[in-house]
Amino acid sequence: MIGHEYLSRHGNYIRPNRTALRSYKERVKIVQEQHEIMINQMILRLSEKCHISAKSNIFKQFSERLQACLMRHYMAPLPFIEHVRAQRDLQTMKLIRRKLKKNQLLLRETDKGGNLYVAHVNEFEEKAIEYRMKTGAYEELSSSPIEEIL
Repeated sequence: MIGHEYLSRHGNYIRPNRTALRSYKERVKIVQEQHEIMINQMILRLSEKCHISAKSNIFKQFSERLQACLMRHYMAPLPFIEHVRAQRDLQTMKLIRRKLKKNQLLLRETDKGGNLYVAHVNEFEEKAIEYRMKTGAYEELSSSPIEEIL
């Protein structure tokens, strides 16, 4: 979550480069959404733990400062090299998506190590069916057990 990353690094948060390629209006919208999420979490947690009213001046000041920091980070232009790298990454991502869609392929993460596996859509469906048959983890019920309980 961006809010947690931003707050835990005390303003040293580096935004994802893909946001630099968005229009000004889109970036303002992202800032507003992130600001609202972070403020709501802060109000919820501080009012629970510290019993501080959500209408206090402390929250207003924090909200204004957070908004200013987010605007500064999201609206600051990237260095030229970073901008070019972000454009290249975006083009690569679009190319991969087009090829996957055209050839009806799926890209999945196989384990927690972050390894990727590419296969045809049908292969994943067959593996899922095979897994369900092998483990018996998912069985189709002929009648609803809720009716029996009630």
